[in-house]
Amino acid sequence: MFSLNNNAVLNDADVIKLSAQGKAFSDVNVTVAAELMKNQQQTSPLDPTGNIEVGQDNKGWPMIFTIGTDKKFYLMKLDSSVAGGYSMINLSDSLGAGMEAIAFAMTQDNKGKISITLAMAKKGGGDTILYAASRLSNNYAETDWANFSSLARKVEGANPAFKVEQMLMSITDDGKAPVSVIAGNLKGYKYYYLLDGTGTAVKYEFPEDVKKHPDSLKDIAIGYAFGQTGIFFIYDIGETQTLACTTLADPGLGSLSYDYSPGNDDIPEPFRYLTYNCITTPTGSKNKPISICSDIFVGSPAGVYCFKNASVNKCQLVTDKIKDVHQLTITQDKDSIVVWASVAGNKLYYVYGKKEANGERYIWNDPVLFKEGVLQIAPMRNSVRKGNELYLVGQDKSIHHYWQDAGTTLWSQQTINVADQNDIIEFNSYTTHLHFEDSKGKALIEEKVKITASEWVYVTINGFIYSLDKGSSAEVSTDIMGNVTIITLTDDIACPIYHLTADWLDKTLNIYPNAKVTRGLADIRTGADLKNAKTEDGKPVLTNSSYNNQTLDGVAGQISQLADKSGQIKGTLKSGSRPYTFTAVENKGVLHTGNLSINSIPDKFMFSYGKAGSLALVAAPGDIFNDIKNFAGDALHYLETFVNTTIKAIEKGLVVLENGIKFVLKKIDEGLQFVLEIGDKILNIVLDTLGAVFKALNWVLKLVGIDLEKILEWLGKLIGWTDILETSDKICDMINNGFDIIAGTGDVLRDKVTGIFRDIEVAIGGEDLVNKLGEVGKTNQTDGRSGALQNPAGNFVNYHLIHGQSSPMLSAGNDNFAEELERVFKNLIKKEIFTAGKALDMIGDLLSHISTDTIGQTITRLFQIIAVTALEEVKHGIVALLSLLELMVKTIKAALNTKMDIPILSGVLKLLLGGRELTILRVVSIMVALPLRIIYRIATGDAFPHEKMTVIDVGEAHDILKEKLNTSPKLLAGSAQTTGLTAPQEQVTYQGALWVMVVYEIARFCEVTVGAFDLYNNLTSNAVVAAGSWQDNVRNRRGQLSIIKTALGTLCTVLNMANLIELHKAKKSGGSFNITDVTTYEWTQVALSLAKSGMGALSALSEGVKPYTRGISALISLVLNILLIEQFTREEKIRPNNLRFTSNLFLNLYKMVLDCPFKVSHPKAAAAICIGDALMGYTHVGIVGARWSTDNDDKVSFKII
Repeated sequence: MFSLNNNAVLNDADVIKLSAQGKAFSDVNVTVAAELMKNQQQTSPLDPTGNIEVGQDNKGWPMIFTIGTDKKFYLMKLDSSVAGGYSMINLSDSLGAGMEAIAFAMTQDNKGKISITLAMAKKGGGDTILYAASRLSNNYAETDWANFSSLARKVEGANPAFKVEQMLMSITDDGKAPVSVIAGNLKGYKYYYLLDGTGTAVKYEFPEDVKKHPDSLKDIAIGYAFGQTGIFFIYDIGETQTLACTTLADPGLGSLSYDYSPGNDDIPEPFRYLTYNCITTPTGSKNKPISICSDIFVGSPAGVYCFKNASVNKCQLVTDKIKDVHQLTITQDKDSIVVWASVAGNKLYYVYGKKEANGERYIWNDPVLFKEGVLQIAPMRNSVRKGNELYLVGQDKSIHHYWQDAGTTLWSQQTINVADQNDIIEFNSYTTHLHFEDSKGKALIEEKVKITASEWVYVTINGFIYSLDKGSSAEVSTDIMGNVTIITLTDDIACPIYHLTADWLDKTLNIYPNAKVTRGLADIRTGADLKNAKTEDGKPVLTNSSYNNQTLDGVAGQISQLADKSGQIKGTLKSGSRPYTFTAVENKGVLHTGNLSINSIPDKFMFSYGKAGSLALVAAPGDIFNDIKNFAGDALHYLETFVNTTIKAIEKGLVVLENGIKFVLKKIDEGLQFVLEIGDKILNIVLDTLGAVFKALNWVLKLVGIDLEKILEWLGKLIGWTDILETSDKICDMINNGFDIIAGTGDVLRDKVTGIFRDIEVAIGGEDLVNKLGEVGKTNQTDGRSGALQNPAGNFVNYHLIHGQSSPMLSAGNDNFAEELERVFKNLIKKEIFTAGKALDMIGDLLSHISTDTIGQTITRLFQIIAVTALEEVKHGIVALLSLLELMVKTIKAALNTKMDIPILSGVLKLLLGGRELTILRVVSIMVALPLRIIYRIATGDAFPHEKMTVIDVGEAHDILKEKLNTSPKLLAGSAQTTGLTAPQEQVTYQGALWVMVVYEIARFCEVTVGAFDLYNNLTSNAVVAAGSWQDNVRNRRGQLSIIKTALGTLCTVLNMANLIELHKAKKSGGSFNITDVTTYEWTQVALSLAKSGMGALSALSEGVKPYTRGISALISLVLNILLIEQFTREEKIRPNNLRFTSNLFLNLYKMVLDCPFKVSHPKAAAAICIGDALMGYTHVGIVGARWSTDNDDKVSFKII
């Protein structure tokens, strides 16, 4: 019986070795992996509440014009050269300050020329000003849109008091400026201005009584009637409706009128008494200037109709399958015409028409319900890709972008904005990860590759948006990690095939992002398999238990065949016989098209088990879609969006749905025939591409309750933000706790320093002398003997240090940092003054007894006072430095917890969690938590137990450090008694918590990775790098890198301490476990690592001290290596000791190089050092991971260090 192993599904990746040509490297390893997963992107800057019109630039990219809620007129440029894919060009600001955009009209002719009419008004309801710009190039290189005032002219002749309500513009393909109609209200009456390209607006009155009854006007349009430009009006006066056209007089002919009103005897009788709701007038088949005519499309309560070429006697039915049509929009090209019809209830229908007889005749498909809840649309016919494209504003103010591939006719869509959510959008995606490295494992940076797709798709690649198809490529460079990431939005299991090529590669990679999903579906061969399929969190995929075995066997078996046959990737195999999961490696130029291989499907294939029965359904008349092949995409869009039902049973070779719909899927010559009986109509579709098959398969899965969300949980990658963020919370707590321990360690070290100095001082001067010098806080009356310090000259430096406004550290304001810094300095000066005063007192007292003491006694005592005083002053200085270190650690902790903004991550957190804010610490914790969750699940099959993560008690940690730091120095090197690395065979060895080791491994790995870039920054800080290069980008982030590295290092130290404290407490509590002793070296390593974290904090806060702090940190690592070697020479040379020594040696060497303060002039040498250092760090990580198993085998308690 089939049982899906999610771990197997999680671990797929293709590693492909290719030859490189003309490069410094001869071979390249390309890793390819893809996941169906949630992803995020920034919303577009397009305002969901504004009106929109769309054109296209010379490359076929959308140009979206809109008026925002700020009353400014914008052009939104969809551009792959801009991060996020969108940029806004403010068109109205160049027209003058204090102005607001009121309305606009935009059209684009068949040459791509764009014309705009814009109404502006002074803020607060001032005078109206009209602007017009005619026939502007859609090539951004030729039109300076930002300087719109130089492109537009001010229109004269309009009354400033005229209030604009509606603007229309004709489309002209004869090289002349289009005609604009600007309708509105003047002193309570309805008028319109006509702008014909002369630069002057002429006022006109509406026909009959419209002037006096503004509400009687239902719609208005501009078009052509028999060689003249005409204004078309629909208006109601009483019970009478009029549809009339008034043409504009020209030099050869005066103004004429044409009547298309209901009841006109010239209208064909079946359409003579229609009621009209709306009108639109695209150019018809007569397009020569002398006879040019518009097709007059009207929407009515009964459907959509067309007066062909403005002829009243040629009214034709477009469709009567939709009712109560309120708005029509037409897009067309030489061969096709599309009607977008908005009906009551905010439903949008799509009607495709094929042009025949040079456009004299239209063959219409039945309407497809495209989407519900639609407020506004902006469609276009993409002239470059010969496909439909649509921007749509929903009732929820969300903005959607749809496009249709011309070859497959399949529709794709993405949501580009959501009202009240202005940061990011979360969506389902196929996310494809490509990693490039040479044969030595070095990431290949800024290497150019080209990517195309088997069908038209908008994708995000390394943060930029591209429009791809077979002939349109994206040329991108690998990022600073050697990666290319392709994000494809999806609402089903289909995805284009991507083709990756490069000038320096001799092969083409054909990449199937949905291959893992396909493989998972192909493994479902019986109904039992379907029942047993589980999501990542162990829940059943099939939640409806009412299906009988025959139904499930029929569905599962044929889904398996479809997925297996359509999803099989043919190409170069991996070593052995197993094919790559995602990739087909072909010779250069061999691109997979996505066409279905019919030969791979059995001849008698049919989508049901049992007897074939009658297939009368297949041959039934009344097809919804007359052209089977051309309209598969439209039909599948309709199915996916609106035919929501479930399977009832399989009867006589047909799948019967709950609402009576029946369908069958079988092989024919052209591909797979997908036939549905819906009421009295037949939906007849040929599936001849993988994309069409997958969309049909997606719908079939939905019939048994398995939608895309369920497929994602089953066969995709669930990032699991709830678990990740809860783990992140614990990591944040642990790092903050680590900084508290470091800060509190100052008390421990101050006590230790004070005790050491006191012992030395007592040995020199005796208890009495030391006590007198150390009586801080007692009265400091010296009878003027210390007066040398109590005067303006003596106090000059101290005064300006504490109170002077020139102090850069104390003049920053009354923040906590400045106040704490002032307190430390005041305390230091107070102690110095007191000690000096006491010393003067004691010297004065000594001199007063010179007559009674011998010279030898006097000199000896004088030297004792001077020596002890000097030691006391040094002690005060060291204690003050420790206080400064504590202060800096608290400051870096505050900096780590300060709110920050990162475009996508900030939005993700706002979207997914409640009160959490994005901070540097949160970034660090997510860096650890995200791979931690994935790796832990792969390793164990279980979710990471974040609830077991504990925070060390600060007081307890300090007590243990005090105890261990007071250990006799001779134990520092370790001994056979203290190491205790061999355990009696009969006892069970205490191993500690697995989560500590796993979190440490992830955190240290991240630190090594971040540290490599931080080290590169430091080594090359004096080198000149090119602006905008990856080196420049890394250098610009040196502050963040340094802070993140410090935080990760602190987390590792806290985990070390948690590991040791756990063993220490378990040892003290006794029990039946054998527990390996914790050595003094290990406690010393923790203490010095905490000090190194403090040095890292200082470095992150001040570039000036970085050379010194890095040097001290490197020296500490050297000292730790000496102590480690010393201990190792005393230990028994057995496997656990050898491995622990090796892992710590690599750790200390890695840290010593990482903190090196020196500079390197040659970038390549610096890169080599960084790579070598990272390899030492990764080696340490690998050995620590291996020791978890070997220490258990050797019956030794696992210790990270």
